[in-house]
Amino acid sequence: MEQLFYLLIPIGLCLFYLGIKYTIHFGRAKMLYEMPYVNKEGTFTLERAGTYGLWLSGKMFTKAPIGEFGFNLVDEKTGRTIPLFLSIMRARVNGITHSRMEFIYL
Repeated sequence: MEQLFYLLIPIGLCLFYLGIKYTIHFGRAKMLYEMPYVNKEGTFTLERAGTYGLWLSGKMFTKAPIGEFGFNLVDEKTGRTIPLFLSIMRARVNGITHSRMEFIYL
């Protein structure tokens, strides 16, 4: 039982570190581009390299068409597809009537 206690200490410290890291990352985020769901495609420019997130927003307590989304980022100059990664620990922001959730980061 004592060995389990010693094993849980590093796991707890790791989770504490990740929690603080993602909280700071979330707090520094600013909106870069907003596009309604009805539009099929949009164009935006990244001014500098970094980590960015794609967020879904909408009204709370309504059915969301999450399965219908197909994100694909393409560099216009080279035509290359930019790899996207699903967010494991999704950050969420809830208001009274609206909510948003981090879906993908790049």
